[in-house]
Amino acid sequence: MVQRFKPISDDCHITSEFATGHPGVDFGRDGGSGDQPVFAAQAGLVTHAGAAQGFGGPAPAGWIVIDHPTAAGSGTTVYGSIIAEVAEGEWVRAGQRIARINPDPNTNGGTAPHLHFQVHPFVWQPGSQIDPVAWLDDAPAPTPAQSNPPICYGVDLSNHQPDINLKTIAEEGFEFAILKATEGTWLDPCFQQHYSAAREAGLHTAAYAYVRSETSPQEHVDALDNVVRAAAGDMSVPICLDIESGSGTDPNHWRAIHDEFTSRGYRVILTYLPRWYWQQVGSPDLADTGLPPLWSSHYVEPQQGYASAIYQRAGTGGWRSYGGLLVDLWQFSSEATVAGHAIDVNAYLGDPRDLFG
Repeated sequence: MVQRFKPISDDCHITSEFATGHPGVDFGRDGGSGDQPVFAAQAGLVTHAGAAQGFGGPAPAGWIVIDHPTAAGSGTTVYGSIIAEVAEGEWVRAGQRIARINPDPNTNGGTAPHLHFQVHPFVWQPGSQIDPVAWLDDAPAPTPAQSNPPICYGVDLSNHQPDINLKTIAEEGFEFAILKATEGTWLDPCFQQHYSAAREAGLHTAAYAYVRSETSPQEHVDALDNVVRAAAGDMSVPICLDIESGSGTDPNHWRAIHDEFTSRGYRVILTYLPRWYWQQVGSPDLADTGLPPLWSSHYVEPQQGYASAIYQRAGTGGWRSYGGLLVDLWQFSSEATVAGHAIDVNAYLGDPRDLFG
């Protein structure tokens, strides 16, 4: 579902409407608009941030331009007369705080403090702007949790970590564990012990099925159903599809596996599909496949260290959408130090209950 937000708080209102010669709307606040926060109306990639004619400078004063992929709602939005708090090349979430209204006429284009907001239905192109009021369609302002969501960290485990201590993982501040259950018809012998230990440690838990090209959708679900029911006693465990080496090149096969899981009552929450594998198989458009959001893997060297420190230096590239799907979970290292092991670590922005249930 596409998320769209008002780019300013609810106590701000339109001070200048969209019209000929004014290709956007201005927002202001009674009592003063300077330093009011500005939010991304949709998720997307920051293509410009800094000085711009009419909007002020030098950087970080000026404007922000965000390109929105189809999965995020499409189009391009412009935020003018602001002080940017993000940089070109960053991926931003819908509702994320990206700037504040510039209070200084000396650097904001010579106007009273306000936000100038434009919408281009496709790419940025002078004269292509549409009325932002109709486009926003009464979209809400983001809540504090949406504009600055908490970061929670988690791990993914398999038979390669047979002796890892899940209690220690939880004590180190991790909040979730995604556990390998199957690979085609093969059953991971460590799933049951990992699942029991994760639940006992209070971790949010999901199972993942490694997709194999030679295994039918029915066989995939039969295998996972076998191991998950033995561990959990029911079908309440959320499922992730792991699509990578050996998973084939046919998105219809992946979709059929997803559909078989859901038809049997399972909730499929994520599609692990690394960008490198997606590109290797021809960069297919997955927007209409029904697959859930992406669980991406994107590593920035060095990968070693504690998860929070690695994440802080990793940038935002792992959140960037591809294949027509948004990224909900980011595996940002495969060598983080966790409970005395070097393993995969992942980040989720928000309350993990929203993802895992």
